[in-house]
Formats: sequence, structure tokens, C-alpha cells
Amino acid sequence: NRDALTKEEILSERPNSIRLLEDLDKDGVFDHATTFADDLTSPRGVLWIYESLYVFSPPDLWRFSDPDADGVAEERERLATGFGLSPALSDSRGPFLHPSGRLFWTHGNEPYEIADEDTGDLLESGSGPNVWSSLLSGGEVERYASGKNLFPGELCFTSTGELIGSGHYHESLETGSALAHWIYEATLAGPDLSQSMLHADGSPLPTLSAFKAEQAIGLCQYQSAHLNPEWKHQWIVAHGSERKLSITPLEPSGSTYLAGKAEEIVSTTHSEAWFSDVLEDFNGDLLLFDSGLGSDPEDSSSEDPKASGGIYRISRTDT
Repeated sequence: NRDALTKEEILSERPNSIRLLEDLDKDGVFDHATTFADDLTSPRGVLWIYESLYVFSPPDLWRFSDPDADGVAEERERLATGFGLSPALSDSRGPFLHPSGRLFWTHGNEPYEIADEDTGDLLESGSGPNVWSSLLSGGEVERYASGKNLFPGELCFTSTGELIGSGHYHESLETGSALAHWIYEATLAGPDLSQSMLHADGSPLPTLSAFKAEQAIGLCQYQSAHLNPEWKHQWIVAHGSERKLSITPLEPSGSTYLAGKAEEIVSTTHSEAWFSDVLEDFNGDLLLFDSGLGSDPEDSSSEDPKASGGIYRISRTDT
């Protein structure tokens, strides 16, 4: 929804929806769309598992099901609630499926009130950026890690279950983005080494990678060697208004990782582009999501049809 609604209007009107896109003629371009679920605030991510779609749309974590397979969700279940709606599109993302089978999601610098699902008793309340986790059923909601001046965005998991995520930070007069290693019960900050990644015992751990004055939004670990053998197991970041993809190697170092130099691998000069996410397809291609928001997500004045964004496939030309 490109209209500039206030937070209160979004919560009351729930104007947004999730669309199911299909390529009926198999030509590689989506040609059919169905509203799978509507009456939502601001969906921040989707996860398809066990024939259900899990969605974090603050203040709620939802599960949608389509028993008759007609492309419209007839069943919806609120699994967790109490997470304040953040206006920033670069934080509050998820859910993501951990190798352990638990759900993870991120929540921005907004208030939260978590109640017991059976008794309704308040379990935890506060505010601030956090990484959250729960069972697939929505039970056992817990705060996994927190940010001080680092706001978590996308999450990915290593083969051993470690959490690597994108995020943006605010330090004094400096803003930017970073890759972070989210550790259980740790508080993470920006790239200021005196504040970065303080564990519960207070011992400092190194930051991973900083993108000065840039937006690191989407994130994936490239698993194959299809597009470039040198990219295998490296981390690809979608930079919002910088309109580019970069790739960064991470190497294990003690209990965390060390980041190598980031390299730009894809970019566009189109002024209306806003790269919001990147995924690896089953064949090793990359799927790039352009939200089409330009440099100002609140600006709906552009009449350029490309401003609405799109999904692009990045593939080899010699296969």
C-alpha cells in the first residue's frame, strides 16, 4: 500500500494483503495473481512450511492455511501477539525457520507486551529492537537477543544453527548497516568496537561487517556454485535505496566469524528501485525483490510504472 497512512490508521484499517503469484503458461513471468490473505497491517515476511503460510504482520504472528487449494486462505490462526508496529520497512522481518524447527523473527524499536497464551498473564514487556523465537505452534515465545543501537532485519542460519542477520545502526551522528552474529542472550550494538556484541557476561566479541551510510535489507547465504563458484557459501545482501547486491565471505573465528571484503555483484541506475530482498532459487538462480519505493518509501508521487517494483531473476546466459 503506497498511501502514506499513519501507524494508527494501519492498525485500525489493516489495508494490506498477501498475493499468490502464478506462472500459468510456464514462460518465466508471473501472469496470474490471487489475494491469498487480506485484512493485514504490514506483512514483513512469509514462510511456507507444512502446507501453511506463516506471516509476521505486527502486532501479530499468523498462520494461514488453504485446505481446498483454491489460492485463498480459508483458515487463519493468530499464534502470538503484542509486538508494536514499526514504521521502518528495514526492520521487523520474518518469520524464519531455524534448523531446530523453531520460528524466529525480528522486531524494531517498538513496545512489546507478551502474555501467556493460556492464562493471559503478562510474561514480558518493554521496548527496543529484539530477535524473537517461538515454537511452530506459537508457544514458548522468548526474546533470543537484543540490540542496543542495532536494529535487526533479515535472519539466516548457518548449517550449525548460528544466526547471521542484517541490521541498521545509529551511532552518534553516523548511521549505516551491518552483518551481525546474533548470539543467545547477547546485546548487540553497531560497529563501535567498545559497544559491539556484548555477551551477557560483558565480554566483547567482534562485529562482522559494516556498510557505512547504506541500507542492508535482504540477506541470503548462497549455497550453490551455479552463478559463480567463488560465491559458494558466501552471504549476499540486498541494499535498499543503494539499489545493489553485495557479497561478503564469513570465516569461522573462535566463537564467532570474521568478515572479508564486500564486493558489489549487481546494481541498477533506476532511481525508483528499492532492493528489499534476495533469495536463491532451487536451480541456483537469484530472485531479486524490488519494492519500487525509490529513495523515499513514503513518496507515492511517481507516475513511472516501474515505481511499483517487481521480482527479477538473475541467471546465467550460457545455460
